[in-house]
Amino acid sequence: MSHLPLIPTEIIIKEYLDEYNITAKIFSDSTGMNEIYITEVLKGKSPVTEEFASNVQRLIPSVKAEYWLNYETKYQRALQRHKDIK
Repeated sequence: MSHLPLIPTEIIIKEYLDEYNITAKIFSDSTGMNEIYITEVLKGKSPVTEEFASNVQRLIPSVKAEYWLNYETKYQRALQRHKDIK
């Protein structure tokens, strides 16, 4: 049985944003990013980019953008390994 060892990056980011009561609208208003794009990232339909991670850091300074980017890289690698196993 194979399974992914990591939780998708966007789910963890969404949990942080929820904890700080930051909605996609607040995120958009605070960063100038498109609200639809933000929602797409948080649903896993668009990738976590450098710009997105940097803006999360602006809203939640205790977690650096590099953390999100490194986590996303690890998650994408795990996804690829999972696909290769099947």
